[in-house]
Amino acid sequence: MTRAYRLSVDPSAAAFQPEIDYVFSVLERYYPLRRAGPEETDAPLLRYGAADDGADVAVPGVLFPNFVEVREADGIFLLPGAVEHFLAADGGLLPPAPERGDSGGALSYDAIGLAFLMLSLIEERECPAPDRYGRYPAAETFAVRAGLHGVPLADRALEDIARRLLHPAAASHLSTYEVVPTHDVDRLKAYHWLHEPLRYALGDALKRGHPVQGLRRLKAYGAGQPERSFEWLMGLSERHGLISHFYFMAPSHNSMDSTYARHWPALMRRMAERARGRGHEVGFHPGFMSFDNADEWQRQKADLERIIGGQVKEGRHHVLRYAADTTPRLWSDAGMAVDHTPSFPEVSGFRTGSTRRYQAFDLYGRRALKVDQCATAVMEFALFGGKYRDLSVEQALAVCRPLIAECRRYGGRFVILQHTGVAAPIVRTFYEHLLEEAV
Repeated sequence: MTRAYRLSVDPSAAAFQPEIDYVFSVLERYYPLRRAGPEETDAPLLRYGAADDGADVAVPGVLFPNFVEVREADGIFLLPGAVEHFLAADGGLLPPAPERGDSGGALSYDAIGLAFLMLSLIEERECPAPDRYGRYPAAETFAVRAGLHGVPLADRALEDIARRLLHPAAASHLSTYEVVPTHDVDRLKAYHWLHEPLRYALGDALKRGHPVQGLRRLKAYGAGQPERSFEWLMGLSERHGLISHFYFMAPSHNSMDSTYARHWPALMRRMAERARGRGHEVGFHPGFMSFDNADEWQRQKADLERIIGGQVKEGRHHVLRYAADTTPRLWSDAGMAVDHTPSFPEVSGFRTGSTRRYQAFDLYGRRALKVDQCATAVMEFALFGGKYRDLSVEQALAVCRPLIAECRRYGGRFVILQHTGVAAPIVRTFYEHLLEEAV
């Protein structure tokens, strides 16, 4: 049964009513709560901002109005120095240690502000020092600097609010835990460019003096790919009752993007049809320069759908390129359902502060968008190979277990990225064990 509640916002924060209402829209999606009508005067009252002796639940105002500003048509921004303030012991945004039995009265921290900070990704606007791929560095974020990137801070904040509003009823969430294996198709075959196999084989024969090895290399490049990789991934998902999500690239001439959509469109369509025919999902993997370019994004989507002969409604950006104030608008305007881009290669965890999918927020228009976004908690390339980390199978599983537990606790989605293509034996072993532990 849904319980009504009343919301009162201190006049000092009233200018940020759209952002506060957005947080409560996410709350109502995952808990049996709704805003009370004018006649429901006996519904519990939540007061945000200055203390109110008549409120049943009190949430201190920290983020609003003190650390955000609205700039004309450019929307809402986080003020400089805000994250440093929040990281302080008395910053007012760090939640205390969880107390499962705590269900009453005032909150000691700004749970509404924390939820908005994480869900909207507002702190990523105006990145002062992007990494070499133009991405917001994980090391700059509030959650990573607080050592809490493995904790879904927005989920925690929403649960703290719901527990008080639903008291004495149980604050049970309405979502169900699920495992979501996703597969970016960065390469359709075992190489990006047509000349790669020949170049490496000639290098074996002429430069390194191993002609037999060169012939073996040529044979290995075409040995059952991409069928072998797709079959392995789909087979594992089917064994565990899961649905794989394959995200294909579109034709592009950018050197950071793969060429398979230009060179092997028939093979690409066949693999997409094979995946869909077995009940798996096919989605979009937009190219390197599309994350903030509406024309290029739309062009690639249209070309991809033409090649595979069907619509795409979900996906993830190539190289995890993402602009918090632009990328969600592209996806929403195109009628997409869910974007799994938000994640950091440097660390495993919840970039959005949530284990769940939820409506993205338009930082320009200050409103909820029509597209959902959802954090990808684990990516295989971030754990092995040495670019970011180089772990053993057991070390990698130890990183993942707490994340699985958080997803189970909040009825969230444990989203995994395992690329298609020939995986190293250690990666195959890890992925097989990870699915066994996650389901």
